[in-house]
Amino acid sequence: MTRQSLLILFCFLLAALVIGGIFRYPLVTDDPYITYRYARNLIQGAGFVFNTGERVLSTTTPLYAIVLAALGFFYRDIPALGYWLSVVSYGVAAFLLYVLAGLALGGAAMGEPRAGIAAINCIASHKPLLAMTRKGAFVGIIAGALLLVSPALVMTFGLETGFYLMLGLAALCAYMLGRVTLALVLCALLTLTRNDGVILAGILALDYVWRNWKLEVGNWRLEIGGWKLEVGNWKLEIGNWKLEIGNWKLEVGNWKFALPHSRTTAPSHSRTIVFLVYLFTLFPWFLFSTLYFGSPFPFTLAAKIAQAQSGLWDPFAIGLFKWARDNTLSHNTLSHNTLSHNTLSHNTLSHNTLSHNALWLAPLFAFALIGIVWAVRKKSRVLLLLAWAVFHLVAYSLLGVAFYPWYVAPLIPALCFFAGIGVIQIAETRFIAQNRLLLRCHFEAELRRTASPKSRLCAPLRFLASARNDKGLNSYPNRFLKYGVIVLCALALVGIEIRAALDAGMTKPSPKVEAYQRAAAWLAQNTDANASVDALEVGVIGYFDNRRTVDFVGLVDPMRVPYLRAREFADGVRRAHAEYVIAIPPDAWLPADVWFKDAYRAVQQIRVNGFYGGRPLVIYERADVGHTPIETRDLDAAFEKRIQLQSVEWFAREIERGAILPLRLHLRALDDAPIPETWKFTLQLVGAENRVVAQTDNFYPARLPEDGKPFVDYQAIPIPQTAPAGAYDLILAMYDVQANERLSYYDANGNEAGDFINLGKIRISR
Repeated sequence: MTRQSLLILFCFLLAALVIGGIFRYPLVTDDPYITYRYARNLIQGAGFVFNTGERVLSTTTPLYAIVLAALGFFYRDIPALGYWLSVVSYGVAAFLLYVLAGLALGGAAMGEPRAGIAAINCIASHKPLLAMTRKGAFVGIIAGALLLVSPALVMTFGLETGFYLMLGLAALCAYMLGRVTLALVLCALLTLTRNDGVILAGILALDYVWRNWKLEVGNWRLEIGGWKLEVGNWKLEIGNWKLEIGNWKLEVGNWKFALPHSRTTAPSHSRTIVFLVYLFTLFPWFLFSTLYFGSPFPFTLAAKIAQAQSGLWDPFAIGLFKWARDNTLSHNTLSHNTLSHNTLSHNTLSHNTLSHNALWLAPLFAFALIGIVWAVRKKSRVLLLLAWAVFHLVAYSLLGVAFYPWYVAPLIPALCFFAGIGVIQIAETRFIAQNRLLLRCHFEAELRRTASPKSRLCAPLRFLASARNDKGLNSYPNRFLKYGVIVLCALALVGIEIRAALDAGMTKPSPKVEAYQRAAAWLAQNTDANASVDALEVGVIGYFDNRRTVDFVGLVDPMRVPYLRAREFADGVRRAHAEYVIAIPPDAWLPADVWFKDAYRAVQQIRVNGFYGGRPLVIYERADVGHTPIETRDLDAAFEKRIQLQSVEWFAREIERGAILPLRLHLRALDDAPIPETWKFTLQLVGAENRVVAQTDNFYPARLPEDGKPFVDYQAIPIPQTAPAGAYDLILAMYDVQANERLSYYDANGNEAGDFINLGKIRISR
């Protein structure tokens, strides 16, 4: 690489670092920390896991996590490493767009089949990269600048998105340089960064086959790239309309008589090896992940599909349309819909919003459309970049995953690149680049400065001569107008993007991150090291609390996906029965749930300015935390021969007024049939004359395992302050709400034993 190329790369990297310093607080604040925790655990020897001992592939970017872990051996601040690695990756990606512009518009005429050969020679020789063409330089600079300040990408600083785009653009540049093997190796690394990297690999493979694939069977020969067909001595070429029969050759341009061409084809095995390079590069990871996790694919894909199936998240196609039209994503936004019981609330707040995406997307798309039209007309190979963007959007739409703004990342480089071409095309229109009025004004000014009468006499002839050739039309005034239009259009596009990014509030600390960090700090200081934590978003909390952490939506806890799909989030929390549950204001369904209200108690509230309008983040603690079971009673009772109650664990035989009496039930489903949703548990403290002084009623938790495996269900009975002191019977029963009757239970011998179980005496003290 030449000095000038290094200078350009340095400028892009410097610009990226400046932008990264300005927009230090991206909107995507939580997801990167999931990957950061994988990297930290790998450094600390805990394995490639999120929770120690639980081999679940919850990071979508294993390669990025491994790179962070490798760098983390030298600098342990993983979040800082991840952020600046992402920023630097964007700087390199901007430079690669510059190189791509040189390959597409360099040397030969724009769009010719061999366009870019001069650019390749520049890179391989001592010629500076800027010497390719001014057009390529302008397009590359504009595209790189638009990429660096794009609000859709700035919001992802810290994610693997920049690293992903850098690898994808590097693969595309390598392919256009003819380095097919290198391109496929980079595509393999791209796939390890995110599985959807296989899309670009497929596009490049298909293009390679289209241009090079040949089939010969006896005297039959078929070439796809060039549309050639040979059968014996018959030859047909569609490209230049050639027809050969024996020694006779017909060409549309010229009539020629020639001998048949000798056929030289590349060995088929060499083309096969090129494709195997991609698989060989992926094989070590596929082998390791299959043995280690049970599957080479991140589990998060199932969770993201379930999110869309729940109806609480927009499917990708619908979400993309809404995002392009108007986005209200902010530091406090979760992309949720409406609040309802036992469903996840997706309220959106307008504070610090990245609103009206159409305001910066519309002009970018308009210029990009002009560039796309040019590329299509010229049949430029740079259309591969557009194909990557389009097929990426189509693939995500067909997968049916939930929409997240950072999923549109591959679309942005294509828009920026073709917008750069569009700016150049507008500047090269006849009205701007060949404006005769400007030439005439320039001529008259020169005429006034001409002192010699003879020169004045010959001036009209010089004007007519210059006006009839490109040299005259490329005079200083026209060049000034053309370059002025380029600069003004580029500044307008960049300015609109910067304004949108500034309006999003990414220059100020995120109140959500502060709230999560304070919650994690409280957990680290006030809970046991082996405690478990459950929350909606677990990236920041899980990274800083150093506790076993699971989430409501199944990103790190596969067991939660069925609850997510069915919108039974409270039952998912019940199934996980973490010792601590963190609820943010949109999780209002959680404290309203009857079971949760009795089983957990609020122990800490955290308020942060700008966080959901000042409403608190609440940390709940399970009622039995800090208590040890004092007794286990084996029961082996079965309600309606469907639900087996194996045993009950007691934590106290005496309880004070205002306290909570916890119990731990060991249950097992006896068949695979779903349990009716109208069945309820009830636990009651019953005194004289069947007077109930305390009780809890809650529905049997839906979608619990029906595979015969036992599970634990936590119950808690709140004791009222007004409860009279004394001894009471603890009654456990199940009843059908719809039928308004208790369910029978059967003993170990299968005999009906009644409709409730007396667990023993409990004393309420003063």
